[in-house]
Amino acid sequence: MYHSLLANRYLTGRVIPLIASGAVALCVALVIVVVSVMTGFLDMVQSAGRTLTGDVIVTYGVSGIPHYEDLAARIEASDEADSATPIVDGWGLLRMPYPDRDAKQSKTVQVWGIEPASFAAVTGFADTLSWKTASANQLDWLLLDAVRNNLEAVLAPLDAESRVAVIDALNDAAVNLNFRSVGLQESLRGLLDDAQWAAVLDLDPRLSDEGALHAQSLAMVRGGLPGIVAGLHVSDGNERQKDGTYSVVRNDFWWLPRYDGTLTMLPIDNQGGVIEPESRIMPFVNEFQSGVFLIDETRVFVPIGVAQELLHLDAAQLVAEDDPTIIVGIDPARATSI
Repeated sequence: MYHSLLANRYLTGRVIPLIASGAVALCVALVIVVVSVMTGFLDMVQSAGRTLTGDVIVTYGVSGIPHYEDLAARIEASDEADSATPIVDGWGLLRMPYPDRDAKQSKTVQVWGIEPASFAAVTGFADTLSWKTASANQLDWLLLDAVRNNLEAVLAPLDAESRVAVIDALNDAAVNLNFRSVGLQESLRGLLDDAQWAAVLDLDPRLSDEGALHAQSLAMVRGGLPGIVAGLHVSDGNERQKDGTYSVVRNDFWWLPRYDGTLTMLPIDNQGGVIEPESRIMPFVNEFQSGVFLIDETRVFVPIGVAQELLHLDAAQLVAEDDPTIIVGIDPARATSI
């Protein structure tokens, strides 16, 4: 009996307080770990989200902000702001280049019309571009496309034997590039003299200039045409690898900067009514990865002028109600936010 009382006192006085202290310490440690993890996750999401948006956004519905250039200039002139950029925001339908048949896949996308230079100054746009340079395999695809699209001009200065050899090299590349690298650049270079090879490289600046792809992406122009920069998950041709990197299916066959897309948008008038849809065929110049899947899956960037035209937010003439031949003023171009 006496030993039992001593044991109970020992448990009550020593062991139970230790267990209680341990439980409290464990709870505190769990709270610290959970808060740290959640705070880090929140910071990561906020940081990823801010790579493609500014700290402060001024917006004005579907009718847009007139004279937005003046407003942006006033914002930049203030001490509180480093830079400002206009955006035209809308939704559209993007016709993709795949699959290999006439009926192509279409995807609903959020379209941001931007001024590339000022947008890159406000955000981390330049750093989010997925393809800084083209790989050797991607260059082979670009070369195949360029020669095929200009085949008559490429073959014209060649003799009959060289023409057959070039066509054979192209056919071999078209079949085998889906599965492995075929070294098309080396093959064609061996069949052409210096002047002929230089003429081939001139067909696409990306073939001879390593920085052309990135420069086109920042300018959002390819071949003199305004281009599209799409989120990395907009295209089904991109496949995530186990190490977190991305590859393009079919050995880069569906590498988006090879192709054009058709963008269709629905303009909305001042009363909220939908106007006739507007469409435009545009080349893809690059893809971006913000780190936020919902953005990378749905958003595409186009030059602001294109978005304004498709949404009827570009500058237009105002005519007299009683006589449409009389111009009474100019309705300025608009941006939906700054």
